[in-house]
Amino acid sequence: MSLPQFYELPFNSRPDLTPFLLHFTKNTNAEDGFSSYENLVNILEEGEIWASDTKKGFIKGRIKATCFMDVPFASLKYVLTPENADPQKPRYEPYGLAVTKRYAYKHKCRPVLYLSKAELVVSVKVV
Repeated sequence: MSLPQFYELPFNSRPDLTPFLLHFTKNTNAEDGFSSYENLVNILEEGEIWASDTKKGFIKGRIKATCFMDVPFASLKYVLTPENADPQKPRYEPYGLAVTKRYAYKHKCRPVLYLSKAELVVSVKVV
């Protein structure tokens, strides 16, 4: 049995699936003086999204990473909440990019695992 092709996936018939990945910018004013809007403009002008590393606490390994969400547009109301846009501790704001999963995979985007510190394996052999 072969796996379905990308165009065969049921994105239009399943409300929990989307052919897009979303990257939202946030207010980094405390760190570098930029609003989430200014961070989006920088991404568009430079053509690059800066990856996070272990210094911010989100990344646990040696490789820097950038977050893209696999969230249908209709579900964004659960993500873009006032709590997530709190200026004192911003998480997500309504500025960002949408790319197709096909484009993302061609440019080396891959899913990640979210693990607690207790679950983190210090040394992983990649085959």
